[in-house]
Amino acid sequence: MPGMTVSDRDLPAHKRALVAFMRALPQGAHLLDIGCGSGKAIRWLHSIRPDVIISGMDINDNQEYMPAGVVFK
Repeated sequence: MPGMTVSDRDLPAHKRALVAFMRALPQGAHLLDIGCGSGKAIRWLHSIRPDVIISGMDINDNQEYMPAGVVFK
């Protein structure tokens, strides 16, 4: 994919797709992760695009695991 770094090419296909998705979002976009669990994926996505407002939703209260700027609902 154009614009991918060497480290991006080392990622599994599903993570490369998520990186491309995150890069395509407009500045300050809102993203909802339903069934986020402990927020591992949210933390990774937030590290790619800290400007994106990410909310997590799960049956369990996991706010303590979320990075600053990520809201658990």
